[in-house]
Amino acid sequence: MSKNILITGSSRGIGKHIALHLAPNNHLFLHYNQDKIAVEATAEEAIAKGATVDIIQADLSEEAGYIEIHEQVARVTDKLDVLINNAGVLPQARDQDNIAWQDWQTTFAINLFSVVNLSIACQVLLEKGTDPSIINFSSVAVKSGSSLGKPKFYEFLAYSSSKAGVETITKGFSRSFASKIRVNAIAPGVIPTDIQNAFINETDEASKGEKTKKMFEETAKFTSVKRNGTFEDINQTVDLLINNGYITGQIIRVNGGLGI
Repeated sequence: MSKNILITGSSRGIGKHIALHLAPNNHLFLHYNQDKIAVEATAEEAIAKGATVDIIQADLSEEAGYIEIHEQVARVTDKLDVLINNAGVLPQARDQDNIAWQDWQTTFAINLFSVVNLSIACQVLLEKGTDPSIINFSSVAVKSGSSLGKPKFYEFLAYSSSKAGVETITKGFSRSFASKIRVNAIAPGVIPTDIQNAFINETDEASKGEKTKKMFEETAKFTSVKRNGTFEDINQTVDLLINNGYITGQIIRVNGGLGI
């Protein structure tokens, strides 16, 4: 049966690969903020795989963003089967003396407040869906208090704190939406994407790329399975949470044992 699926932050990384994985025979609402070319490329690939697609542009750091997303979805359909709150930001690494309050505000607005507001805005649409569910995204950073457990990156506390809030909201919404909408979250470990470049305080792109590669090699050593995660690892978990109607209120930690 075809599903109506809304995915935020779908122009690249995990969001893009989830969209392509769920494309066959489904209607996708693909949200993006800035990279129109990238999301259009994602849409073309999804259509080639059998999806019908609507693209939605919105800035989730502003209240008007989640309102716009809801309104555009509601113009097309009166029901939503899956909401995937994937959009997120990771502040660029800086030294201790250059931490910006704006980093905290923007990070919480996109990573946490948009999850709250969009979930509430889409509640009625979801309640009309078939076995509807919300899938949020947390992070392994919640366990360490800062991304990859690097204490010198103080501004990453904004990221890990926002993701801790996502876990709390996931559990709370699973109770308040109980019997009508299932709510779960995925907390990935290290999945190599371009967002990880934020860990590297380096202006030269070639040097940053090399340092990022080395960082991935190092993090793999700290997992129990001795590798970093893949998009397929996340896709399999998404399938589980969409299809298993007995799972709700759970945080699924897909991290290869990182942090144990």
